[in-house]
Amino acid sequence: MNITEVLYNLAQLATRNHHDLQNYDASDDHAQYLNVARHDLTARHPLGTVVPHDVLGSLADVQKKFKASDQTINNSTVLVNDNDLVIPIAANDAWLMELFILQTSPSVNSDFKVGWVYPVGCAIRWGAVYDHAGGSMWTGTTSATTPSAINIETTTYVYGSGALQQAIKFIAIAINGANAGNINLQWAQGTATVENTVVNARSCLWALKVS
Repeated sequence: MNITEVLYNLAQLATRNHHDLQNYDASDDHAQYLNVARHDLTARHPLGTVVPHDVLGSLADVQKKFKASDQTINNSTVLVNDNDLVIPIAANDAWLMELFILQTSPSVNSDFKVGWVYPVGCAIRWGAVYDHAGGSMWTGTTSATTPSAINIETTTYVYGSGALQQAIKFIAIAINGANAGNINLQWAQGTATVENTVVNARSCLWALKVS
């Protein structure tokens, strides 16, 4: 076979239906794939069972939030909603959330307090991945050592602060009741101090619907 014949055969493969090729018949024709019809019939894929596209996991089951700019409070211990770190939650949904907080303060004086706002009837279990002070966290303890209780939705927790940028990571599981609404991270100073307490841009969260 010369190069001309090879190129001719390749052209036939690229342009002709399967049943026009040698040793194939009309049953091999995939003409149904020339349109945008959903591939939901196992007869179209006889080697395995095909799951219709619309019963696959929905992209709506994942939420991602990113803080585009700094947010600042000064001289206040009153919790405020974070402008960006918030997700909607439907009635009876359950979500797993992981938050990555970048935070700065000018000194050790103000500390950094966090909490939540949530729909009535929503239960939240949350804590740090690791806490230097040994507070509520997603880490077990050694034998014969009593662990800390996990935080609940009404818990506020005060982290330290300093003249630097710190990174805080924590995990929350939210199980909602009958009321739809928003789950919103809240924060404030732990001790009212005339200085800027800032949650920095690039803080973020992701959430996965688990039920």
